[in-house]
Amino acid sequence: MYKKHQIQNDRIEEKLDMILQYHNIKWHSAEEKKNIKSLATQVMIDGDVEAAKKLEVFKTQ
Repeated sequence: MYKKHQIQNDRIEEKLDMILQYHNIKWHSAEEKKNIKSLATQVMIDGDVEAAKKLEVFKTQ
């Protein structure tokens, strides 16, 4: 069971990385990356509009 759960988590991580790269979202520290991934997860899983707005700050032009 744990292995299946870990595989699902790895796939979510991969999707998050692809989404952040596609939207050209950058971070400057490990802590910032953790916060961005947390926000992105909220958007992806819960459809959280407030988290999506917070992510806009990290987009590069």
